[in-house]
Amino acid sequence: MSIMLNDELRQAVEKSGNKPVDLFDAQNRRYVLMPADVYERMARELENETIDPSFYEAGEFIPESE
Repeated sequence: MSIMLNDELRQAVEKSGNKPVDLFDAQNRRYVLMPADVYERMARELENETIDPSFYEAGEFIPESE
């Protein structure tokens, strides 16, 4: 799904550089707006991240089953 940004939002994104822009709806739910290249770079980093099981004590961490 794609939505065209109005001038106010486009200017906020441009002004922020690579930092996310916080948006709030009428129910005060928070959304984060950022350039797609920044999002894609973050997504790639998270995909490559692995969890070191030694960070958890025995019985403390139960991985989600796939």
